[in-house]
Amino acid sequence: MSDEQPKNPLHGITLRAVLEDLVERRGFDDLASHISIRCFTHNPSIKSSLKFLRKTPWARAKVEALYLADKRGADKHGRSRGKPSPSGRRQPKREKAQHGDDGARGGNSDYLDRLMRRESFEAIWPLFANAAKPAKELTESFSALQHLRPFFPKEGPFRVIHIGDGAHARTAALFALKSRGENISVDPSLNLELVESWRDRFSVQRLALRKARVEDVMQQLEALPVMPLFITFVHAHVDVDPVLDALPFTAAFSLVCFVPGHQLSRIRTPHKTGKDFSVLSDDRHYAVWLDKHE
Repeated sequence: MSDEQPKNPLHGITLRAVLEDLVERRGFDDLASHISIRCFTHNPSIKSSLKFLRKTPWARAKVEALYLADKRGADKHGRSRGKPSPSGRRQPKREKAQHGDDGARGGNSDYLDRLMRRESFEAIWPLFANAAKPAKELTESFSALQHLRPFFPKEGPFRVIHIGDGAHARTAALFALKSRGENISVDPSLNLELVESWRDRFSVQRLALRKARVEDVMQQLEALPVMPLFITFVHAHVDVDPVLDALPFTAAFSLVCFVPGHQLSRIRTPHKTGKDFSVLSDDRHYAVWLDKHE
Protein backbone atom coordinates (compact mmCIF):
# COMPACT_ATOMS: atom_id res chain seq x y z
CA MET A 1 0.00 0.00 0.00
CA SER A 2 2.77 2.46 0.88
CA ASP A 3 4.27 2.04 -2.61
CA GLU A 4 1.00 3.11 -4.21
CA GLN A 5 0.24 6.04 -1.91
CA PRO A 6 2.51 8.58 -3.65
CA LYS A 7 0.44 7.99 -6.83
CA ASN A 8 -2.58 9.40 -5.04
CA PRO A 9 -2.93 12.99 -6.35
CA LEU A 10 -4.05 14.08 -2.87
CA HIS A 11 -1.12 12.44 -1.08
CA GLY A 12 0.29 14.82 1.50
CA ILE A 13 -2.46 17.44 1.00
CA THR A 14 -4.72 17.98 3.97
CA LEU A 15 -8.49 18.41 3.73
CA ARG A 16 -8.07 21.89 5.20
CA ALA A 17 -5.62 22.81 2.43
CA VAL A 18 -8.01 21.49 -0.22
CA LEU A 19 -10.97 23.42 1.21
CA GLU A 20 -9.03 26.65 1.72
CA ASP A 21 -7.76 26.45 -1.85
CA LEU A 22 -11.30 26.02 -3.21
CA VAL A 23 -12.72 28.80 -1.06
CA GLU A 24 -9.94 31.18 -2.03
CA ARG A 25 -10.52 30.70 -5.75
CA ARG A 26 -14.22 29.93 -5.94
CA GLY A 27 -15.83 31.25 -2.76
CA PHE A 28 -18.58 29.50 -0.82
CA ASP A 29 -21.34 30.72 -3.16
CA ASP A 30 -19.82 28.91 -6.10
CA LEU A 31 -19.00 25.81 -4.05
CA ALA A 32 -22.66 25.66 -3.05
CA SER A 33 -23.72 25.80 -6.70
CA HIS A 34 -21.59 22.71 -7.41
CA ILE A 35 -22.04 20.81 -4.14
CA SER A 36 -25.33 21.62 -2.42
CA ILE A 37 -24.60 20.88 1.22
CA ARG A 38 -25.77 22.96 4.17
CA CYS A 39 -22.29 23.88 5.38
CA PHE A 40 -21.76 25.68 2.02
CA THR A 41 -25.20 27.29 1.73
CA HIS A 42 -26.01 28.49 5.28
CA ASN A 43 -23.54 30.72 7.15
CA PRO A 44 -20.55 28.92 5.65
CA SER A 45 -17.13 28.87 7.31
CA ILE A 46 -13.97 26.82 7.00
CA LYS A 47 -14.44 25.45 10.52
CA SER A 48 -18.01 24.24 10.11
CA SER A 49 -17.32 22.84 6.65
CA LEU A 50 -14.31 20.85 7.85
CA LYS A 51 -16.38 19.42 10.70
CA PHE A 52 -19.08 18.23 8.31
CA LEU A 53 -16.75 16.95 5.58
CA ARG A 54 -14.63 14.92 8.00
CA LYS A 55 -17.66 12.91 9.10
CA THR A 56 -19.40 12.74 5.70
CA PRO A 57 -17.32 10.67 3.23
CA TRP A 58 -19.54 11.21 0.18
CA ALA A 59 -19.42 14.99 0.56
CA ARG A 60 -15.67 14.97 1.15
CA ALA A 61 -15.22 12.89 -2.00
CA LYS A 62 -17.12 15.48 -4.05
CA VAL A 63 -15.04 18.33 -2.63
CA GLU A 64 -11.78 16.52 -3.34
CA ALA A 65 -12.95 15.63 -6.85
CA LEU A 66 -13.75 19.30 -7.55
CA TYR A 67 -10.32 20.33 -6.25
CA LEU A 68 -8.61 17.81 -8.54
CA ALA A 69 -10.70 18.90 -11.53
CA ASP A 70 -9.69 22.51 -10.89
CA LYS A 71 -6.05 21.52 -10.57
CA ARG A 72 -6.14 19.65 -13.87
CA GLY A 73 -7.78 22.65 -15.53
CA ALA A 74 -5.19 25.03 -14.12
CA ASP A 75 -2.32 22.80 -15.24
CA LYS A 76 -3.84 22.41 -18.70
CA HIS A 77 -3.97 26.17 -19.22
CA GLY A 78 -0.59 26.82 -17.64
CA ARG A 79 -2.02 28.74 -14.71
CA SER A 80 0.13 28.30 -11.61
CA ARG A 81 -1.85 28.72 -8.41
CA GLY A 82 0.56 27.67 -5.73
CA LYS A 83 -0.02 24.08 -4.65
CA PRO A 84 -0.78 23.60 -0.96
CA SER A 85 2.13 22.09 0.94
CA PRO A 86 1.74 18.90 3.03
CA SER A 87 1.38 21.10 6.10
CA GLY A 88 -1.66 22.74 4.53
CA ARG A 89 0.07 26.07 3.91
CA ARG A 90 -0.10 27.57 0.46
CA GLN A 91 3.20 28.12 -1.27
CA PRO A 92 3.62 31.76 -2.25
CA LYS A 93 2.56 32.64 -5.77
CA ARG A 94 4.72 35.35 -7.29
CA GLU A 95 3.06 37.67 -9.73
CA LYS A 96 4.86 40.50 -11.39
CA ALA A 97 2.97 43.75 -10.99
CA GLN A 98 1.95 45.04 -14.36
CA HIS A 99 -0.40 47.51 -15.99
CA GLY A 100 -3.77 46.52 -17.35
CA ASP A 101 -5.16 47.90 -20.58
CA ASP A 102 -6.69 50.80 -18.64
CA GLY A 103 -3.42 51.72 -16.98
CA ALA A 104 -4.47 50.36 -13.59
CA ARG A 105 -1.64 48.83 -11.63
CA GLY A 106 -1.83 45.21 -10.44
CA GLY A 107 -3.92 44.69 -7.33
CA ASN A 108 -4.90 48.33 -6.87
CA SER A 109 -7.86 49.27 -4.67
CA ASP A 110 -9.55 51.76 -7.02
CA TYR A 111 -12.86 49.88 -7.27
CA LEU A 112 -13.01 49.19 -3.55
CA ASP A 113 -12.22 52.81 -2.68
CA ARG A 114 -14.93 54.05 -5.01
CA LEU A 115 -17.52 51.65 -3.64
CA MET A 116 -16.78 52.46 -0.01
CA ARG A 117 -17.19 56.20 -0.61
CA ARG A 118 -20.76 55.79 -1.88
CA GLU A 119 -23.90 55.87 0.25
CA SER A 120 -25.01 52.64 -1.43
CA PHE A 121 -22.15 50.78 0.28
CA GLU A 122 -24.20 50.48 3.48
CA ALA A 123 -26.86 48.58 1.54
CA ILE A 124 -24.60 46.35 -0.55
CA TRP A 125 -22.24 45.35 2.26
CA PRO A 126 -24.52 42.80 4.02
CA LEU A 127 -24.56 40.60 0.92
CA PHE A 128 -20.77 40.59 0.66
CA ALA A 129 -19.83 40.54 4.35
CA ASN A 130 -20.00 36.74 4.72
CA ALA A 131 -17.91 36.01 1.62
CA ALA A 132 -14.57 34.34 2.20
CA LYS A 133 -12.94 37.35 0.51
CA PRO A 134 -15.44 40.21 0.36
CA ALA A 135 -13.03 42.68 -1.26
CA LYS A 136 -12.41 40.20 -4.04
CA GLU A 137 -16.13 39.61 -4.59
CA LEU A 138 -16.96 43.32 -4.51
CA THR A 139 -14.36 44.25 -7.09
CA GLU A 140 -15.33 41.37 -9.37
CA SER A 141 -18.95 42.52 -9.47
CA PHE A 142 -17.96 46.18 -9.84
CA SER A 143 -15.74 45.28 -12.78
CA ALA A 144 -18.80 44.01 -14.65
CA LEU A 145 -20.61 47.30 -14.00
CA GLN A 146 -17.64 49.39 -15.10
CA HIS A 147 -17.15 47.54 -18.37
CA LEU A 148 -20.84 47.37 -19.34
CA ARG A 149 -21.90 50.85 -18.19
CA PRO A 150 -20.58 52.63 -21.36
CA PHE A 151 -23.06 50.58 -23.42
CA PHE A 152 -26.17 51.31 -21.32
CA PRO A 153 -28.74 53.41 -23.18
CA LYS A 154 -29.01 56.99 -21.97
CA GLU A 155 -32.79 56.83 -22.04
CA GLY A 156 -35.43 54.13 -21.85
CA PRO A 157 -35.49 50.78 -20.05
CA PHE A 158 -32.91 48.06 -20.30
CA ARG A 159 -32.36 44.67 -18.70
CA VAL A 160 -29.30 42.89 -17.24
CA ILE A 161 -29.30 39.13 -16.71
CA HIS A 162 -26.66 37.85 -14.30
CA ILE A 163 -25.79 34.21 -14.98
CA GLY A 164 -24.31 32.08 -12.20
CA ASP A 165 -24.67 34.93 -9.71
CA GLY A 166 -24.20 32.78 -6.59
CA ALA A 167 -26.36 32.25 -3.53
CA HIS A 168 -26.42 35.95 -2.61
CA ALA A 169 -27.10 37.46 -6.06
CA ARG A 170 -24.27 39.89 -5.43
CA THR A 171 -23.65 41.20 -8.94
CA ALA A 172 -27.34 41.70 -9.64
CA ALA A 173 -27.75 43.46 -6.30
CA LEU A 174 -24.86 45.82 -7.06
CA PHE A 175 -26.31 46.66 -10.48
CA ALA A 176 -29.76 47.22 -8.94
CA LEU A 177 -28.29 49.75 -6.54
CA LYS A 178 -26.03 51.53 -9.01
CA SER A 179 -27.91 51.49 -12.32
CA ARG A 180 -31.47 52.00 -13.54
CA GLY A 181 -31.62 48.68 -15.39
CA GLU A 182 -33.95 45.79 -14.59
CA ASN A 183 -31.85 42.99 -13.11
CA ILE A 184 -32.44 39.25 -13.06
CA SER A 185 -30.16 36.97 -11.04
CA VAL A 186 -30.05 33.36 -12.24
CA ASP A 187 -28.40 30.65 -10.16
CA PRO A 188 -29.53 27.23 -8.83
CA SER A 189 -27.99 27.98 -5.43
CA LEU A 190 -29.82 31.29 -4.83
CA ASN A 191 -30.73 31.80 -1.19
CA LEU A 192 -34.16 33.28 -1.88
CA GLU A 193 -35.05 33.91 1.75
CA LEU A 194 -31.85 35.84 2.43
CA VAL A 195 -31.86 37.93 -0.76
CA GLU A 196 -35.58 38.71 -0.60
CA SER A 197 -35.16 39.82 3.03
CA TRP A 198 -32.25 42.07 2.01
CA ARG A 199 -34.27 43.47 -0.91
CA ASP A 200 -37.18 44.34 1.40
CA ARG A 201 -34.92 45.78 4.09
CA PHE A 202 -33.30 48.29 1.74
CA SER A 203 -36.33 48.77 -0.54
CA VAL A 204 -34.33 47.68 -3.57
CA GLN A 205 -36.18 47.88 -6.87
CA ARG A 206 -35.49 46.23 -10.23
CA LEU A 207 -34.13 42.95 -8.83
CA ALA A 208 -35.78 39.66 -9.82
CA LEU A 209 -34.57 36.21 -8.79
CA ARG A 210 -34.57 32.90 -10.66
CA LYS A 211 -33.39 29.95 -8.60
CA ALA A 212 -32.54 27.64 -11.48
CA ARG A 213 -29.94 26.73 -14.03
CA VAL A 214 -29.98 29.13 -16.93
CA GLU A 215 -30.90 26.39 -19.40
CA ASP A 216 -33.98 25.57 -17.32
CA VAL A 217 -35.34 29.15 -17.50
CA MET A 218 -34.12 30.06 -20.98
CA GLN A 219 -37.61 29.99 -22.47
CA GLN A 220 -38.82 32.38 -19.74
CA LEU A 221 -35.94 34.74 -20.43
CA GLU A 222 -36.52 34.63 -24.18
CA ALA A 223 -40.22 35.47 -23.64
CA LEU A 224 -39.54 38.68 -21.69
CA PRO A 225 -40.54 42.01 -23.29
CA VAL A 226 -37.93 43.19 -25.78
CA MET A 227 -35.52 45.87 -24.58
CA PRO A 228 -31.74 46.36 -24.69
CA LEU A 229 -30.24 43.33 -22.94
CA PHE A 230 -26.93 42.96 -21.14
CA ILE A 231 -25.50 39.75 -19.70
CA THR A 232 -22.88 39.15 -16.99
CA PHE A 233 -20.90 36.01 -16.27
CA VAL A 234 -18.93 36.92 -13.16
CA HIS A 235 -17.08 33.69 -12.40
CA ALA A 236 -20.06 31.74 -13.69
CA HIS A 237 -19.35 28.09 -14.35
CA VAL A 238 -21.37 27.82 -17.52
CA ASP A 239 -20.53 27.78 -21.20
CA VAL A 240 -21.12 31.34 -22.37
CA ASP A 241 -21.73 30.53 -26.05
CA PRO A 242 -25.12 28.74 -25.74
CA VAL A 243 -26.43 31.64 -23.64
CA LEU A 244 -25.18 34.28 -26.06
CA ASP A 245 -26.60 32.27 -28.97
CA ALA A 246 -30.05 32.14 -27.39
CA LEU A 247 -30.46 35.70 -26.11
CA PRO A 248 -30.37 38.82 -28.34
CA PHE A 249 -27.93 40.77 -26.19
CA THR A 250 -26.52 44.25 -26.68
CA ALA A 251 -23.32 43.63 -24.71
CA ALA A 252 -22.05 40.83 -22.48
CA PHE A 253 -19.28 40.65 -19.89
CA SER A 254 -17.36 37.68 -18.50
CA LEU A 255 -14.74 37.59 -15.78
CA VAL A 256 -12.68 34.44 -16.00
CA CYS A 257 -12.25 32.35 -12.88
CA PHE A 258 -10.21 29.37 -13.98
CA VAL A 259 -12.11 27.59 -16.74
CA PRO A 260 -11.37 29.83 -19.74
CA GLY A 261 -12.74 27.19 -22.12
CA HIS A 262 -16.19 27.90 -20.69
CA GLN A 263 -15.97 31.48 -19.52
CA LEU A 264 -14.54 32.84 -22.75
CA SER A 265 -16.35 32.44 -26.04
CA ARG A 266 -14.83 30.01 -28.49
CA ILE A 267 -16.65 31.46 -31.48
CA ARG A 268 -16.91 35.21 -30.82
CA THR A 269 -14.27 37.89 -31.15
CA PRO A 270 -14.39 40.16 -28.08
CA HIS A 271 -14.92 43.87 -28.47
CA LYS A 272 -12.53 44.33 -25.57
CA THR A 273 -10.44 41.95 -23.51
CA GLY A 274 -7.57 42.09 -21.06
CA LYS A 275 -6.78 42.01 -17.36
CA ASP A 276 -8.56 44.32 -14.97
CA PHE A 277 -6.04 45.01 -12.22
CA SER A 278 -8.59 46.83 -10.09
CA VAL A 279 -10.08 43.38 -9.43
CA LEU A 280 -8.54 42.05 -6.21
CA SER A 281 -8.26 38.47 -7.41
CA ASP A 282 -5.60 36.24 -8.91
CA ASP A 283 -7.88 35.85 -11.92
CA ARG A 284 -8.59 39.18 -13.60
CA HIS A 285 -9.02 38.31 -17.25
CA TYR A 286 -12.22 39.71 -18.71
CA ALA A 287 -13.96 39.96 -22.06
CA VAL A 288 -16.73 42.16 -23.43
CA TRP A 289 -18.74 41.06 -26.46
CA LEU A 290 -21.10 43.13 -28.57
CA ASP A 291 -23.94 41.64 -30.53
CA LYS A 292 -22.92 41.71 -34.17
CA HIS A 293 -26.43 42.84 -35.12
CA GLU A 294 -26.27 45.92 -32.88
